[in-house]
Amino acid sequence: GWAEYSPTLLSSEPYVVQFEGLISPAEAERMVELAGEKLERSLAGDQLSPVRTSTQYWCGDEDGCTRDPTIDAVTKRMTRIAGVPEENAEYFQILKYEPGQFYRTHHDQQSAHWTPQGVRVYTFFVYLSDVEAGGGTRFTDLGITVTPKLGRAVLWPSVLDSDLLTGEPKTHHEAVTVEAGVKYAANLWIHLYDFKSPSRAGECPFLGQNTHNGR
Repeated sequence: GWAEYSPTLLSSEPYVVQFEGLISPAEAERMVELAGEKLERSLAGDQLSPVRTSTQYWCGDEDGCTRDPTIDAVTKRMTRIAGVPEENAEYFQILKYEPGQFYRTHHDQQSAHWTPQGVRVYTFFVYLSDVEAGGGTRFTDLGITVTPKLGRAVLWPSVLDSDLLTGEPKTHHEAVTVEAGVKYAANLWIHLYDFKSPSRAGECPFLGQNTHNGR
């Protein structure tokens, strides 16, 4: 069940749920270690942009990251809580924000309904570190800011519950500028359909690309 992760309902229209202790300090440390020196400048959509200044690492198959026991365990845990098959999740995107870095207001649903994986249904975001100052996740439409804390996680929808082809208009969000300390976090984007099988089979040139104009 979810009780051990102290779920808190931050919003009910739409549902935005916060969890505590979703990952352990050792798991967070391992995820940061896996990113290591492989961090590269983050993209916004598919391109470099001044609206997003963090660095990122995709935990994929190529370097064995997806086979790491910690990644496997955390992926299983998060997809189980979200109530979706593990295959529907993208690969973890591990993030690092240094002082002065941010991601301005944006929306996560950037996958067209006609792609094999379908739309991004949920974002499951987990903090891998505490942050001395700044670095919160602000839901600009809802007036909610989540404070970074190691092991804290937030789950929110990117599409309407009543219409999975329409983006949820109230889940625009931003990564507030880090003022002091370093923020580590990880995104797990979850799709309507199986993401990993077509990705591994090389079946779709649009996997992971912005194919949805309604950002």
